[in-house]
Amino acid sequence: LKVGEYVAKGTVIATLDQQQLERNEQRTFLAMEDALLRKQQLEKGAKAEQIELATINLQRQQLRYQQTEREYQRLRELYQNGAVPLSQVESYQDQLHLIEKDIKQAQNQLDTLYNTADEDEVRKADIAYGLALLNHQEAQQALAKTTIYSPANAVVINKYAEKGQHLGSGQP
Repeated sequence: LKVGEYVAKGTVIATLDQQQLERNEQRTFLAMEDALLRKQQLEKGAKAEQIELATINLQRQQLRYQQTEREYQRLRELYQNGAVPLSQVESYQDQLHLIEKDIKQAQNQLDTLYNTADEDEVRKADIAYGLALLNHQEAQQALAKTTIYSPANAVVINKYAEKGQHLGSGQP
């Protein structure tokens, strides 16, 4: 712009160096995205692979129980006919009790995986996301303030700085 030049309202009359503010805006955007991803992962809970492995483990324990139950029933019949000793039947009965405990443990593990998102962790992640979002919005606002527009239709009466000149705070 030149002294004496007419400018319409809304015309760009000055721009400040935006490089550092653009980098800050990009950094805050990435931090916000990272915080959002962490929050979403915590809200989802366990990974699908973990749940799948726990489900397979539960199914194996249930199958093991069924097989041991069949063998136990067979040995009971043999015992009633005098073909096997009581200790062998009791051994399979003990195995059934142990497998029942294993099934309960596998079910608890699976239930825990479905409910892994600890409320405090999700809340902390939510707060971290909120702060990252706020920082990003502030960076965007600072970047938006690097362009100065004419507030009204006017004539340039004075020029306080030249292109490329560095100005300090409070300078006209």
